[in-house]
Amino acid sequence: MNEIQKEIVKEVIKEIPIKDIYDDSAKSSVKAVGNVVALLPRAINAAFEPLHKWILQREYNIDEAKKLLELKLEKISPDLITPPDQHIGIPVLQALSESMDSDELRIMYTNLLASSMVSGTKENVHPSYVHIIRQLSPDEALVFKALPKFGRHVPTIDITKTIKNREGLFLHHSNSSLIGYEANCKYPQNISQYINNLCRLGIAEIPDFYLVEDWRYERKKDTDYFKSIVRNLKHYEITKKCFGLTSFGNEFRQICIVCDLSAKTTS
Repeated sequence: MNEIQKEIVKEVIKEIPIKDIYDDSAKSSVKAVGNVVALLPRAINAAFEPLHKWILQREYNIDEAKKLLELKLEKISPDLITPPDQHIGIPVLQALSESMDSDELRIMYTNLLASSMVSGTKENVHPSYVHIIRQLSPDEALVFKALPKFGRHVPTIDITKTIKNREGLFLHHSNSSLIGYEANCKYPQNISQYINNLCRLGIAEIPDFYLVEDWRYERKKDTDYFKSIVRNLKHYEITKKCFGLTSFGNEFRQICIVCDLSAKTTS
């Protein structure tokens, strides 16, 4: 029993009359109090267990980031390596401690940190980048990484349906795309949600045109994914769309995914 527990027991004993100290009931009371006090550390430790795991994971994430950082900067002249600006470095380290077991997000944070530490690239690092990564799921990071170069797009479609006794078409499924499967997402069926979030963050967009290659849309119809969406629809129509990087998204990807620091290597 530690000192704190001893003090608690002492206080409880003070409340028991001296003449009753040797009564069975009093003995039982003291024994019960001792049992309760003994349980307190165990209960507290159990409550703190998730926090302990987080602390260990945080240290692991930062250690892994340091290893990746060494690989990123191994060919960079030490003369070009500078401390990151605090408004970039501190939020990145905080975010790294929270990225848990996502390798994709950890790599993006590390690339961002590396770019912010090299003269010639750090001026291209925008403070919003760390906040953008914070709002990405691991699957969304995979989708964003899989997007083609700026100016090119992947096909997406909206599926609309008719409803009996009602005029017009009604949206059944929006932003349907195979890129979730092509990017090896854990939950590729959630691609519509992923696309919406990437567009919300301003790093991707759905422009006001569609792709001229019809085969890129037609091949989608032969997939189990598409068949599962339209399985119970008697009548539906497809609206062709496409999805790709914005100019801002391209700049973000150059820093957080491509992270080509080779121009800063020594001769």
